[in-house]
Amino acid sequence: MPDLITHGLSGHLSGRLVGLKRGVVLLVIGNCLPDLLGRLPVRIFGEANFRWGHFAEPYWYWMWVPGHLPAGLLLACYALSHLFVEARRPAAFVTLVAGCATHLLMDSFQTHAAGGEPVFWPLSWHNFEIGLVSPEASLDWIPWLCAASVAVELAHQALRRYRLRANRASAPPAA
Repeated sequence: MPDLITHGLSGHLSGRLVGLKRGVVLLVIGNCLPDLLGRLPVRIFGEANFRWGHFAEPYWYWMWVPGHLPAGLLLACYALSHLFVEARRPAAFVTLVAGCATHLLMDSFQTHAAGGEPVFWPLSWHNFEIGLVSPEASLDWIPWLCAASVAVELAHQALRRYRLRANRASAPPAA
């Protein structure tokens, strides 16, 4: 799933560029969560039905659609945040939701044959999309995002080492 790789790399980049220290992994998980909840089960069940000689029924797709919409993602982020210690739950929830929001924003720039996603479901079935790039454009972005992600991570680690050395040099000698 090249789109999942693109979302993971963009989650890492946005987390590092915003300056998150501990929440980068949660931001990457949140950025990948909509595809993991809404697309991956459809692929797995569709492939299994095909291998067993059955045609995939349409309800397999519609059953997983809320996993790629804000209402379902808020519930999933709330449930996942309960895996953390009570003091960290609000930060985990906000970071996961920020990752999911970034994912949905990135997806809104794609042009779909069906005309987008019903982002405001269950309040409205109106589809929304900005429609600037094709869904296959993520394949072209993977090498650039990978290189940028590695460069940002190397810069982050170098800055971290520099700060540690500066703190050690300015600390008074131990008695």
